[in-house]
Amino acid sequence: MRLPRVSRPAEPKLNDPRDSGLVPGVGNRDARMVADARITDLTKLVESRAEPASLDALERGLAEVVALGLWRGRSVTAFDAFAEHILGLPPEDALAMAERGRVALGLPEGRANEALIAMVFRTEAALRERGFNGRASMRRDAQGRDHIVVELPVHSAAEGFETIGRRMAPLARDKRTPR
Repeated sequence: MRLPRVSRPAEPKLNDPRDSGLVPGVGNRDARMVADARITDLTKLVESRAEPASLDALERGLAEVVALGLWRGRSVTAFDAFAEHILGLPPEDALAMAERGRVALGLPEGRANEALIAMVFRTEAALRERGFNGRASMRRDAQGRDHIVVELPVHSAAEGFETIGRRMAPLARDKRTPR
């Protein structure tokens, strides 16, 4: 007797010709830039986690670390090592906080698909490289569809989206079907 096949929604494929990279579909320089910026933000939240607002933000930030596999941007092997050696948190506490943040954000368990991860990294790297005070994150809606959320001040939105568009162009070209 065989178990029936479970059909999964088709994941967008990444066309990454590199043999190895820190994050598939993302330049190593960009992966490091995003990881370093997020580590700086998380470190501040760890230091002020006694405040309820900081604890909530830390939990959500750790959930995004898991969903993005952010530790790869600094060549760290796993979330446990990232939590303990980069943030100074006991791994079991960090995992519990990440789980609470995951539920609050409505994210699925584990890491997101590589195409979504690449889009989030590329979006945030584009904004940070140009010096825009912006951020990219992911959310899942009630229908189970993934979304990228871009936080960007209105005064720099036009230039920010132009920059994001240039950074996303290679991914868009990869998705086009040959005619």
